[in-house]
Amino acid sequence: MKNKRKDGSFYWVNIIISPTYDDNKKLNGYTAIRQDISNKKAIEEISQRDKLTQAYNRLKLDEVIEMEMERSKRYNSIFSVIIMDIDYFKKVNDTYGHLVGDQVLIQTVEILQSHLRKLDTLGRWGGEEFMIVCSDTDANGATILATKLKEAMDNHQFETVGNITGSFGVVQYIDDDKYNIIKCCDDALYKAKKDGRNRVVTQ
Repeated sequence: MKNKRKDGSFYWVNIIISPTYDDNKKLNGYTAIRQDISNKKAIEEISQRDKLTQAYNRLKLDEVIEMEMERSKRYNSIFSVIIMDIDYFKKVNDTYGHLVGDQVLIQTVEILQSHLRKLDTLGRWGGEEFMIVCSDTDANGATILATKLKEAMDNHQFETVGNITGSFGVVQYIDDDKYNIIKCCDDALYKAKKDGRNRVVTQ
């Protein structure tokens, strides 16, 4: 459980609550054992973050997709996935160096995150690719979001580099195979790049 201290800060505790009975096996109360696990939760959070951008990492994204799949099976809910690739990112590194490239990645996460809901999960999928898992969102809603993100990228002036665009692949979850949804999203992204980049393709 997440608790709040008097100073407004938060901490995590693990609580085991057990019933207690009298000699007649009648319930007469409960015994609670509390253990502060804030340090453990902090380590867990660090292990789920990309070191450079502080977005979630691939391990966390896999976990979120699996969780959304389970939720879909149980409650017949929907979700969609967006994969975004920074266009011509290699040229940034080759022209300006990797430190500038790192700043582009960090700023890209800031741009994307500023347009997402709390329900959405953003992570670095690998290299210059980022994934967004959109809970309770169909393909149309995810396409609208991806278009907003594309425009936000296109309108942003990156330090040193200037204008940078992004390509987006979008897919709605429709079956029980995690790898299939990722492949479909990859295919949509590939088509966006093949068709000229700086665009959104929905599979």
